[in-house]
Amino acid sequence: MARPRKPMAQKVAEGAHISKAAKQKGLESEVYASDGAIEPPPYLNGPSLAHFRKVARYMMRKNAMAKADIYGEIDAEALAMACVSYQKSLDALQEEKDADSSEDMARAQRKRISENKNYREFMTKLQLDPSNRFIVNANDGDDDAGSEYDDV
Repeated sequence: MARPRKPMAQKVAEGAHISKAAKQKGLESEVYASDGAIEPPPYLNGPSLAHFRKVARYMMRKNAMAKADIYGEIDAEALAMACVSYQKSLDALQEEKDADSSEDMARAQRKRISENKNYREFMTKLQLDPSNRFIVNANDGDDDAGSEYDDV
C-alpha cells in the first residue's frame, strides 16, 4: 500500500519547492475539519495535563508554520486519550518500581507495555509520532519574531 499524499500545508511548512500558483491552488483546495483551538478537557490533571499542553503547543506551532488549521478542536479528544494512556503508563512504571513480588512486577510491566502501545497508536493516528514529524523551513521569508510558539 502506498504512503498517503502529504497535505499542501505540510509541504509548504517543510519548505518544498513549489510554484506560487500550485501552492495557492493546493492550499485553497484542501479542506481542514479543525478550527485551531486545542483546549484540554477538564478531566486531565497532573502529568497528563502537562503532556497535553506540551503536545498541543507543538500542534499549534505546526498550524502556524503551515498557515492552516491542520490540528484543532476535533483532535483534542484523541490527544486527551493519548495523554491518559501516558499517565497510566507512568503509574504502571511506578507500580513496577514499587512491586514487592515478581508477579506484581510482571503484572505492572504488562500494564505499562499495553499503555505504551495505546499511547503510540494514538500519536500515530494524530500523525504526531517521530516518523511523521517534519522539518520546518525556518527561512520562509516571514518574520515570526516573538511568536507565542517559539518555545515549542
